[in-house]
Amino acid sequence: MELDAEAARNAPGYANDARFNMRTRRVDLISDGQGTPHRTIDMVLAEGIISSVAFYDHTGQPWPVQSIAFDRSRVAVNNDGCEGQAAPMADMGNVIVLSPCTFWTTTNLQVLLSGESRPIPFAISSGTREADIQVDGLVTVALQSDAARPFGRDRLGNLDTSWVRPVSRTLTIDPIDYSNGGTYPVFVAPGVTTDIGFMDENRQPWPIAEIAFAPGIVAVNGPCDEEAGGVKTLAFDGEEQPTTMYLTPCQDTTATVSVRMAGRAGALSLVISPARSGTVQPDGTLSSWCRELALPRARHCCNGRWTGRTLLPHHSELHP
Repeated sequence: MELDAEAARNAPGYANDARFNMRTRRVDLISDGQGTPHRTIDMVLAEGIISSVAFYDHTGQPWPVQSIAFDRSRVAVNNDGCEGQAAPMADMGNVIVLSPCTFWTTTNLQVLLSGESRPIPFAISSGTREADIQVDGLVTVALQSDAARPFGRDRLGNLDTSWVRPVSRTLTIDPIDYSNGGTYPVFVAPGVTTDIGFMDENRQPWPIAEIAFAPGIVAVNGPCDEEAGGVKTLAFDGEEQPTTMYLTPCQDTTATVSVRMAGRAGALSLVISPARSGTVQPDGTLSSWCRELALPRARHCCNGRWTGRTLLPHHSELHP
């Protein structure tokens, strides 16, 4: 009799008076350094019970699953695994459903989310002789990750401009004032083309003679180059000299663009810096007002057209 009772206790299957407690809970994962593994999440399953896991980012947005590694002889994921299961379910986005293949189960899962560089490990178990059975019915996982993202892209690879509100401003460039190190900031963002117009101190358009920049880092008057490195120069002559240039960032880094104005020997240095959400918005339109006090000769612009005439500056212009 005692052997029969012990065999009954050890036999697979729940007793008729077993009570299932289907619990729901949230697990928060925060990456504390690039390359640091995510901590393991324990999940308790039960034979005949369907459990699910839903993944989100730390703002509550659903985070789709990219791939799952598991032992199909021990656990079924989205109906994939175990003998006699129905056809595997179609892609369920940010949700996976789990069920053990046998009463007693010990196994694990590795879940990789879209755009992530590290999987989330799960320790899976099932089977108990307790009358009150604790089962994970639904677990939500909220992940705050430090994985690198493509420049200007969200975790799914889509261009993220939801925070962008391009601004218009005036930039005063004084060639004899070096209080700012002789450089002038321009803030840029992916998906935003920044136009910079140049004017002299009389608010007349000032033509551009030459632009030098690092291709693949920043694009000027065109698309980004596939390869980064070196210096690319755009030279303009005569009536083809523009008074406006167009910038597009190619990488999430700071770069410089040198602009030489018509009639000047030296170049202006523009520091191209990535705008940041919550810190600074990108420049949409930038009007640059350039003083020319340091020039050995003055320019003459008539109706916005460069004439090339030489004028002597007035004494008061040289000594304000």
